[in-house]
Amino acid sequence: MPTALIGPHVQAREALVGNYLGELCPSGFGDFSCVQSPAEAISGLNGGHVVTASGSALSAPIAGGVAAAVSAANASACVVLLLGIDGHAEGESNDRTSIDLPDAQRELAAAILDLGKPTVIVLINGGSVAIAEEAPRAD
Repeated sequence: MPTALIGPHVQAREALVGNYLGELCPSGFGDFSCVQSPAEAISGLNGGHVVTASGSALSAPIAGGVAAAVSAANASACVVLLLGIDGHAEGESNDRTSIDLPDAQRELAAAILDLGKPTVIVLINGGSVAIAEEAPRAD
């Protein structure tokens, strides 16, 4: 059975690097195509035996996203939840009022964790992110 990679950071590239850098990829500033996404990295390590579903955007639900993520998780032996924030949620002159995961991601995480599958949560974030409700339920 494959591993399910679920969450809005499954295909992340830009969120994996800091915002204080110059040209990163050979094709120029603002290009992150040379940065390996979590899906690419985990798929490579797992012999390509993965299924992916974003489930939600970083801060908003996606119509049918949670259902698609649950379907992917049900077809898998285990789940990697790739959650967190990026520079749009927090940065210089852009403060948050809460360090909790955005509601859309909390709903996604709850639906996946309710399945009882072995699940690991990977946070991709620059600032603190609280997962007090999710952490005790994950492996």
